[in-house]
Formats: sequence, structure tokens, C-alpha cells
Amino acid sequence: MAAVKPGGIVVSVVDLLDPAVVRARGIRFERLSSVPSGEQLAVFAVARRTQEAPAARADDLPAGRGAQAQEESRAGHVRGKLVLAL
Repeated sequence: MAAVKPGGIVVSVVDLLDPAVVRARGIRFERLSSVPSGEQLAVFAVARRTQEAPAARADDLPAGRGAQAQEESRAGHVRGKLVLAL
């Protein structure tokens, strides 16, 4: 929180902050969360189908390299989807 200027906002999807600490620093805290929604999923599906929200592809790999794809995914450095060609 030291990097947040007075009047700034901290947004988190995982942590909660002590309200007294937030007030003392003169900042605002917001936590984002979501609830699974079929309606929201349908909106995303339409956007994907119409290419309004294209899916990022990191790499296309033959199915025989599935173990490599899993290791890359677990390493956490993949941006986009790893696609296995069957």
C-alpha cells in the first residue's frame, strides 16, 4: 500500500484490507468479485463469435506435445490459449 498515493484506490480480486488501515492512509479499497452467470456467459459467447472479443492464441501445438503445453501453462507465463491440434 505504500505505493498508493493519498486519495488513490486499491482494487483487489483476492485480498481484503483492514478498514482502519485504509482510512488512516487516506485511500479507498474496492474488492471485485463475480458470481457465475449464464446470461453473462451468453454475452461473452456472442462477442467471441462476432470477433468483438477475439481469443488470444499463444501457440498451436500437435497433440503429442500436450505435456509441454501443460508445463507451459503451469509455469504461468502463457498469455493466451494453448491450442492442441488433434
